[in-house]
Order: sequence, then structure tokens, then C-alpha cells
Amino acid sequence: MNLAAKSGLHKTAHHSVAQAVASLVVTQPMNEALTLIQAFIQEAQRPRSDWQHIFALFCIGEIGKRMDLHQVQEI
Repeated sequence: MNLAAKSGLHKTAHHSVAQAVASLVVTQPMNEALTLIQAFIQEAQRPRSDWQHIFALFCIGEIGKRMDLHQVQEI
């Protein structure tokens, strides 16, 4: 399945958007960042589309590059 065509974004944009989201999440207070991470985990577990699933996983991965996620039990 061509996710770039499905989401309306060029396939390299998926990763760039996830990087931008991660950069914003890590600037939030820890409790808010953890709430956002939990939301991405829920989206990854119950996606409504392939694009949503992959985007949630990209975001979780990018956030994990920027902060320690050991507190998140689902990961």
C-alpha cells in the first residue's frame, strides 16, 4: 500500500512531521508529555488507518530518541 498517496504527503514528509511532533512533545512538562505518548500508544494499538498506525509509531520512536521512555509501561 502506498502510504504517501493515501495520506496526501510525500513519503519523506511522514518522518519529518513525526520529528517535529516529537520536538514539541519533549518541550512539554513531563506529565503532559506522558499523556501525549499514551495517546500515540493508543493510536498505534487501535489505528483507524495504516497511515495513523505508522505515524503513531514514528512519533513514539522519535520521542524515544529525545527522552527516556522507561516510565511508560506499554513500551
